Amino acid sequence: MITQWPLPTQALERMPQTLLARVRDNLGPAGLDAVWCEVSVDGGSVQTVPATSAGGDSFTVAVGAGAVRGSTIAYRFAARDKAAAANVGYSNASFDTLRVGWDSVDDFWGPAPWTHASVLTNHRDEWHPVDLDAFPSGSGAWHCGLDGLPYDPYLDAVLTGPLVSGITAGCSLTFEHHFDLELASIPGEPLANDGARVEIQVGTTGTWNVAFPDSAYPYTLFDMPGGPCWSGTRNDWHQERIDLSPYAPGPVRVRFRMSSDLFVGGGGWWIDQVRFHFPQQATAGAGPNEVTLALGACWPNPASGELRQALRLPRAAVVDWALYDLAGRRVAVLHQGALAPGSRELTASLPRTIAGGLYFSRVRVDGRALGARRVAIVR
Repeated sequence: MITQWPLPTQALERMPQTLLARVRDNLGPAGLDAVWCEVSVDGGSVQTVPATSAGGDSFTVAVGAGAVRGSTIAYRFAARDKAAAANVGYSNASFDTLRVGWDSVDDFWGPAPWTHASVLTNHRDEWHPVDLDAFPSGSGAWHCGLDGLPYDPYLDAVLTGPLVSGITAGCSLTFEHHFDLELASIPGEPLANDGARVEIQVGTTGTWNVAFPDSAYPYTLFDMPGGPCWSGTRNDWHQERIDLSPYAPGPVRVRFRMSSDLFVGGGGWWIDQVRFHFPQQATAGAGPNEVTLALGACWPNPASGELRQALRLPRAAVVDWALYDLAGRRVAVLHQGALAPGSRELTASLPRTIAGGLYFSRVRVDGRALGARRVAIVR
């Protein structure tokens, strides 16, 4: 089983692009014989690129070296097992497409030029990459906080991106995020004990200033560093947009900053799908508010009576959601049928005939395998 999260576009300045796939065999790593990627540029002949192990079930390849802006790169991961039949599987039998353009995109499931550090002396930095809390689930994101525990006091941490040049009128920054941060307990006052915001720097030595999103910041940070922020709890992944036109011609650098006071707070801040959009990029399939196909979280896990699956569809599609045992046998159909475009939460009751144990929850969209999640069922 091969899971790969397609990247529809990437800036020429970011090429070659590293792609990542997760490859699983029912016998584990010992059952794999070879993993590779098949690549075609602008409709040319298909070339085979050996994949490199990135640890565990992850494999990477770099594509697009020497490509020019406007190039189209078709690719698919492939793997062969060690069975006598030499079974071969693909991430997408019809190939995925990566277009080389202007927009730079970071989905954080492969190497990306982002750094993190603390800002104020004697304050903590808890930014780190995560998989399980990513969007789509199982890919990659950045989290400021501790996994499974409240974040520590005295945080003042920034996640800083690379220098982005060529800013013009119409340029924008978009990203997905969710957060769990401590508000101040002062009735009627929009104050926050802990907060998060975006800051921007023009050039390489300029002052870092607050960057204001279209939706505005609803709170003001009570303590250091002060100023507008997001705070409270919002658990759903949602998109923010910041107009970069006032910063033309750049170059600019963006950072995500989270601060906490001396008391322990909540879960923290999660960031994913950071995109710098340029008006030169073709609108079709590349706009900053593009709705993309994505598989979200599958929960609760462990599950006993009911299972839920978050899913986002850019267009109407036939969706098949099923449960498989560790031997790859289909043991239950949870959903099968056409769905309208948009974000939704599928819900299914687990058949009582299914015994407790480990299973795979697997989703296919119009016949294409979108992804799978390990699910523990308890009885």
